[in-house]
Amino acid sequence: MQKKKIKIICLIGQIGNGGSERQLYLFLKYLDRKRYSPLVIVSSKSGGSRWERQIREELDIRVRFLGDLPKAAKFAKFAWAVFKNRTNVVFSWSFYTNALCMSCPGTRFIGSLRGDLLIEKEQISSSNFRYSLKPRHFVVNTKILADELKLEGVPEENISVIYNIFKAEEDYCEVRRTEDCRRIRDEYKIPQESVVVAGIGRSLPEKDFSFFISVFHEAALLDSRLFGLLIGDIGEEIKREIRDKNLENRFVLTGEVESAQKLLPAADIFFLSSRNEGLPNALIEAIDSGCAPLATDVGGVREVAEPYGQEIIERTLISGREVPDAADKLLFLAGNPGFRKGISSRRLKTLEKFSPDTVMSGYYQILEKSE
Repeated sequence: MQKKKIKIICLIGQIGNGGSERQLYLFLKYLDRKRYSPLVIVSSKSGGSRWERQIREELDIRVRFLGDLPKAAKFAKFAWAVFKNRTNVVFSWSFYTNALCMSCPGTRFIGSLRGDLLIEKEQISSSNFRYSLKPRHFVVNTKILADELKLEGVPEENISVIYNIFKAEEDYCEVRRTEDCRRIRDEYKIPQESVVVAGIGRSLPEKDFSFFISVFHEAALLDSRLFGLLIGDIGEEIKREIRDKNLENRFVLTGEVESAQKLLPAADIFFLSSRNEGLPNALIEAIDSGCAPLATDVGGVREVAEPYGQEIIERTLISGREVPDAADKLLFLAGNPGFRKGISSRRLKTLEKFSPDTVMSGYYQILEKSE
């Protein structure tokens, strides 16, 4: 007799085009559909995003929206959806939607924390923050976030560290990377002989592209080969800083692109200048693309870099936000192509812990544990 499928609701605050939504898509893509029957419920209203479309159309999974409702009405609507769906497990993908565990006390509920808890605390009301700590089980994507939950009184045995899913491109060889590099540099008129330093993201305070520009500027005074590549929607303030430092001829700003990772083979070094991070998907993508990483030691950055070993970590992670120290590390990477090549050769080993099979095994353990 065929075993009855476990009905799971994946609950997320919004479904835009960000990294958290991408991780939800990947979780659903690799979920065993013979064992689990998923439904996605979004706490807000539809934004018509890429990930919403792919979840609906590619994965053939229903997506429902609670909409802009008062808190009590939203809780009631969600409780009804859980009951009507005959749900076995609710998996809250956003920290602030953890609070909806209060509306379905009889249903197994797994909460999440995927970004800095202090920032989450600043962005929601004190009551919602307290309720968001109520789920019995939690999934976090870094050990640092697990420690933050423990400080808030969540028992260690109720927290599972499960890293983000990333499928490394195993057949991405040096020859192919060199060809892609040349093609992309030609397309964007980047000098082929440059040492290209890339960054990804929008001009948000936590990404701190001002630090990126300051470090690049100091290093570029000593190495004329350095060339900057900023991928994404870069704001006017950062553009002004580039002009003020007379770096217009040393930078390409791509604007919004469909896939930032497709441009990363043009870079030799990926510089993550963030003030805070969860588990930085952009850093993982850069490593897969063959870039040498240079990153501020925040959030889960060290956990990504752990497989490299201490020598590489000391050369590539930036403790504190001192521009001269970061510039020295950038100059070292720029001036040592052999060291960069050694980092790139460890690409697949470094990314093993993010493979779909490894990560989904962790998810299944927590889902089974919750039953």
